[in-house]
Amino acid sequence: MTLWQFFLAIFKISSITFGGGYTIVPVIREEFVCKRDLLDDEEMYDLIALAQSAPGPIAVSTALLTGYKLKGRTGAILGVTAAILPPLIIISV
Repeated sequence: MTLWQFFLAIFKISSITFGGGYTIVPVIREEFVCKRDLLDDEEMYDLIALAQSAPGPIAVSTALLTGYKLKGRTGAILGVTAAILPPLIIISV
């Protein structure tokens, strides 16, 4: 998975999920554990536990930690950007 593919996956997930931060978690799991097989369930549950303990929205923390796990610092930055950009665009329009 390239950085661009990762960004687009998180951007798409953030664009189509509504209902609070916890709604994005199963969709991220579906994308990266079930469909793409990049993480296993245990790794994903560890990331979710870390995201819950971190300050801020769980959706952003989950995207950040998933990006960091898969692509390092650049992935973390792209994950946060991709998670924040769709709501920002919707609010701005």
